[in-house]
Amino acid sequence: MPSEGGQEGGYGKTGTMQEMDNTGSIVRATARPEPDPDDPRKWSWVEASGKYFINFSPAMSATAGKAIRQEVRRWKVHLRSDKSLLDLAHMFRAKIQGWINYYGRFYKSAMYPTLKHINRKLCLWAMRKYKKLKHHRRRAEHRLGDIAKMNPGMFPHWKLGVRPMVG
Repeated sequence: MPSEGGQEGGYGKTGTMQEMDNTGSIVRATARPEPDPDDPRKWSWVEASGKYFINFSPAMSATAGKAIRQEVRRWKVHLRSDKSLLDLAHMFRAKIQGWINYYGRFYKSAMYPTLKHINRKLCLWAMRKYKKLKHHRRRAEHRLGDIAKMNPGMFPHWKLGVRPMVG
């Protein structure tokens, strides 16, 4: 017997997935998630009885990630070729650790793209600092990956496992 949506075992007009047995009675009805267009971290659910529920993912917002990436750009790491990697770590360790503590409290993996951005900036720094890495982004990333493997505590995001690629 077809459900409200006109097909057997599909989403009905109420937004629920309905499964029927051979007698035509509903065996199970589950809700379909609907994202909130204003906040992609918030989802609303409609139960078979018609009740609405709201789920929220406490992840870092896209706006916060964008603000962090803009601040990292303002650091102009790639122009600090006079500094060593250890100097850069001392300069930025506290700020990165603060972001991880604040935004990564409940959902650390949502921060990974932003932390990978920091690694990309460190690769640009290495390409500018060392002549052999100039024009070789992958070699620079592998060199930083080797350093991160030997010294995972140098940058806080390396401790989380967000390290440059090792070659």
